[in-house]
Amino acid sequence: VLIANRGEIAIRIARTCRRLNIKTVAVYTYNDTKSIHIKECDESYCIGDSYLNIDQLKNAIQVTKSDAVHPGYGFLSENADFSLSIQEMDLPVEEEGIAWLGPPASAIRDMGCKVRSKEIAKDAGINIIPGIEGELQSIENALEIMSSNNNNDLEYPILLKAAAGGGGKGMRICSNDQELIEFYPLAQSEGLKYFKDDRLLIEKYISNPHHIEFQVICSPSKKKKDNANTNANTNANANTNTNTNNGSIDVAIFPERECSIQRRNQKVIEESPSYNLLTEETRHTMMIQTAKLCQQVQYIGAGTIEWLVESDNNIDNNNGNNDGQNENQKKQKFHFLEMNTRLQVEHPITESITNTDLVDAMLRVGSGNGLPLDWYNVATTINDNDNDGNILVIPWKGHAIEARIYAEDPLRGYLPSTGPLVPYKEPYGAITVLGKKKEIIPSPSSSNSDLSSTSYLRLDSGVAEGHVVTPFYDPMLSKIISYAQTRDEAIKVLSDGLDAYVIEGVRHNARLVNAVLRHPEFRHGHTPTSFLDNHIPEFNGVQLTNREEEELAVAVAIISKSRESFLGRPTTPTTNTNTKVVIDSLNLDLENYLAEVSLDGNNRTIQVLKAEHSGELKIQMYGADMQCIVQSPREYELSKHMRPPVIEDTSDLVMSPMPGTLINFSIQVGDHVEAGQELCVVEAMKMQNIIRSPRKGNIVKLYVEKGAALVTDEVIMEFGNNTEEEESSVA
Repeated sequence: VLIANRGEIAIRIARTCRRLNIKTVAVYTYNDTKSIHIKECDESYCIGDSYLNIDQLKNAIQVTKSDAVHPGYGFLSENADFSLSIQEMDLPVEEEGIAWLGPPASAIRDMGCKVRSKEIAKDAGINIIPGIEGELQSIENALEIMSSNNNNDLEYPILLKAAAGGGGKGMRICSNDQELIEFYPLAQSEGLKYFKDDRLLIEKYISNPHHIEFQVICSPSKKKKDNANTNANTNANANTNTNTNNGSIDVAIFPERECSIQRRNQKVIEESPSYNLLTEETRHTMMIQTAKLCQQVQYIGAGTIEWLVESDNNIDNNNGNNDGQNENQKKQKFHFLEMNTRLQVEHPITESITNTDLVDAMLRVGSGNGLPLDWYNVATTINDNDNDGNILVIPWKGHAIEARIYAEDPLRGYLPSTGPLVPYKEPYGAITVLGKKKEIIPSPSSSNSDLSSTSYLRLDSGVAEGHVVTPFYDPMLSKIISYAQTRDEAIKVLSDGLDAYVIEGVRHNARLVNAVLRHPEFRHGHTPTSFLDNHIPEFNGVQLTNREEEELAVAVAIISKSRESFLGRPTTPTTNTNTKVVIDSLNLDLENYLAEVSLDGNNRTIQVLKAEHSGELKIQMYGADMQCIVQSPREYELSKHMRPPVIEDTSDLVMSPMPGTLINFSIQVGDHVEAGQELCVVEAMKMQNIIRSPRKGNIVKLYVEKGAALVTDEVIMEFGNNTEEEESSVA
């Protein structure tokens, strides 16, 4: 299997292949030669300067004599031309064709185009989001549509989105004509860069919804529908290699995932199943519509149908109380959003609660063997007269939560961060892809459904210590996943895992994830897509309670003493703090930058990220990152006489808030600008970011040119003092 991808997902695929004794080929580019996915595969091949180079990928397939191609996610995974070209490769007569471990090119094309997918969904009787028919022709066309009285369903705010692709790329919320004019070229440019398609469309912006999705794996039907029982447990004799060849499709549907914790329309935290949201009636209806769409496009392989479920005030404000839930949720409104014709980033949470290996299933379906036989044995079959083929509902147990760890700074508006990962220590005891395939969870009606209540932490990572994060690729470092019997237990497992996950050298969002997990609204399951905007609009770090701050102070003191004793240095004397916190034990692991502290009978994992002989410590507890100084009473008294540091005045400078490439200037030297006016555009990790003026004034100097590679805080331009004697210049 040649894996046409990189990083975490390439490693994920390679490990399942290794378990199945299937050899793998890694591909890599000139600027990705040290990516660790290369070492995970049996051989590797350089494809030049881009993972989008189809000709080089085809050459790699021929040179390595690969039998199949797995596209992963992102890059060319949803490119119909790539899929088709793989299946139509010219090979020697004695060689069989290349297996494409993804859906048919026709399904990729139909579902990858949001305009076409909405048309197909509408024809199939599926709920869709109100919006324009077809794509936009120009900015003027978009403005004309918004000014027309004939579009009663389209009032601001609207969602301007790329017609191709997904993943939140090429999407902008527009609240007025001015924002539509401003965001149109940005969305168009991102669509072209990510999906080689600059077409755009407009949809009604649904505020405060829940993002719900259903994982599917489809194959040609193994048995005719009229032979299927409502309980598939009685159908154990299905032939694994015989299809009915009647064009019908069997759809295996997994429990829903909720992916509503998002920033910039991109997912941060996902969980499965959803918590305190869907009624059984709504879930059943959504599953049937999901299957209808798959069968309508003759879908084969892994995919995900995404939906927006409109929030109900009764649902999102019942403080976690299930009493009267069915009454409040009788008529839930949901709308088809899009179909992702690939394996999703968040697939591990589905694997966790069903004990399946979705990559394994993709390999089986892609090689022509159809859905695994045991799925038919344990699944519940939905009978729907409007569908051809079987709808298999895969049983599940427990709860799983995933957090995506990005190299980005939530303290600075989620701007990307680059640099070497030093130190970088993954949580001890976290598993990777399961070493051997577990049996699928039996149906609830089965007598063998009593499974172990063990919980675990899983980490799917694409990096290692010393890895240099660059601006060339997506900023995701890893995915950390917890599984437990209950949601509360899963939250605890994930929180503990984050406490032991040491990531330094770049800014990252793990602390933000910790803040979300601690938030009472998240714990109650009140998680619409507006969660971060409403509850953490400006992240200022994890906020500890007074009691937790007291615990941290005690922990810092004993960590400092233990460290100095370990290094053979005299310990710093401290005064009695009159604290009521009882210290039970301390285990200091300097090699992994961790301290296990037991206070008042409760264990704490504290990160010791920096420890200087001067007494300065950088400590992290519950995601709260603090610089601390442990001083003797005399040192503390003397420190009061130290002069404060001189802060450089940068009020006249406009600096890059992130590393990236300066795409263009919107002003020139001598221009007078207003506060909030667009000054330039910086592209980082293929996202275009507008740099706006912090105040009004005259631009007197440009320090860089268009196309310049910028580092964080590099000076781009300078304001003058607005006098006529200013001399304008360009550096």
